[in-house]
Amino acid sequence: MPNLPNYWLRRSARWVSLVFVTALLLSGCAHHYAGVPEPYGFFSGLWHGLIFVFSLIGYLFLDGVYIIGEPNTGFFYYVGFVLGLWLHLDIFW
Repeated sequence: MPNLPNYWLRRSARWVSLVFVTALLLSGCAHHYAGVPEPYGFFSGLWHGLIFVFSLIGYLFLDGVYIIGEPNTGFFYYVGFVLGLWLHLDIFW
């Protein structure tokens, strides 16, 4: 008789591995920035973090204003955004 905890652990590890590899392969087929001159990067995120309060006010009252710039480069944009938001809160509050 097989050891049941080890059997289920191996089986779930296989499923997790299969899902991870499938997600990795499918994400490589994603559409990237078609028709956009250049996505927002770190310094744009930094600027958007610094002007967050103004963007929030514009977002609440106007249709074409957004808080986060799209499309962006992902991680480095968000690092810049959080750093700019932190600097904004540190300077003005």
